[in-house]
Amino acid sequence: MRLGRTNAVPGPSHQELIDTAFDRSRKSLPPVLLRLRALDEAIKSADGADGTDKILALQRVGRFDRDIAVISRRLFVSSDPLSTEFRDTLKKVIDLIHGNATASSAIIDQGDLGRCAAGNYTPPGVPFAATTQSDPDPRVSVCTPFFDTNDDLRRDIITHEFFHLVGLADVSVTNASEGLNNAHTMAQIVSFLHDRARQANAIGGEQQVPPLPMP
Repeated sequence: MRLGRTNAVPGPSHQELIDTAFDRSRKSLPPVLLRLRALDEAIKSADGADGTDKILALQRVGRFDRDIAVISRRLFVSSDPLSTEFRDTLKKVIDLIHGNATASSAIIDQGDLGRCAAGNYTPPGVPFAATTQSDPDPRVSVCTPFFDTNDDLRRDIITHEFFHLVGLADVSVTNASEGLNNAHTMAQIVSFLHDRARQANAIGGEQQVPPLPMP
């Protein structure tokens, strides 16, 4: 019996996966910035209004319940959008996301070498990606584990690395100051604000309890 030959369809190349993740990351930022700037304007209007106008202005602020909840939870600040604490934090979030959106770097596939080498980290291990802000271009490396993840996680990894380009670190987070200096926290803020039905990160962790408002 003669068996016919089957032609396997090749999957996307590493470069294609990098290009797609980069494109999705860059496209996720403008709508998030648009919403956060609209929230900032709605808060300003509510703060300066009285009587019926204030009621209507607060209703407009209420349309941003998910955005308020994400920022409040991720950065450990008041959920009162008219509070000084929330408003100051919102402005800093907007500035950081704008910095991410305007940052630039080529991206190199380094596998498990260079910035990706396991020995660079404690404990040793190859990361999804790595960035050194002070290096010459390309400053962003993607590593072997990057290619075995899902599309959303690859997008979020690129967003994370571009927060390193604007000076953010990888730190533990217990307060707003630390959160605003943590690339993971800021990347997840972008992800949860962009993906309006998302209730966990792209790996499935950080399940939101109680669930975030949708959309």
